[in-house]
Amino acid sequence: MTLFLGRDPAAVDNPWHEWQLQAFCIQEARRAGYLVHGDQNGAHKSSTSASMAKATGMQPGWPDLCFAVPVCPIWIELKTADGRLSTAQRDVHAHMAAMGYPVHTVYADCPASAWSQVSALLPDPTVFRAMRARDEA
Repeated sequence: MTLFLGRDPAAVDNPWHEWQLQAFCIQEARRAGYLVHGDQNGAHKSSTSASMAKATGMQPGWPDLCFAVPVCPIWIELKTADGRLSTAQRDVHAHMAAMGYPVHTVYADCPASAWSQVSALLPDPTVFRAMRARDEA
């Protein structure tokens, strides 16, 4: 298996951080052909950049990943195996779900497990390639 950040992405012997799970999922999603956006709410910011992020729309509790798929985007929150949703996350996810948006929480102990669970929630990416090819013709 190809290393990710110098480690086997299936290794569980040394804890992974949530951002590493997210980075691996973004990498694999793009490799598979998905259009995905990753949120940076969890990034450490200076007070100035945090103020700018909030003023320009950063929303506490927003899911980590958004997959643009036909009909309705799929929102995914990533957590380490022992992670927990914050109150803001529970509130935002419930609000989104009440409006009909699918919001999933994935708990994983390694990047490979995170991607396996995330990819199981997504439609087959070959559909997007066929749609793009049709639109480009």
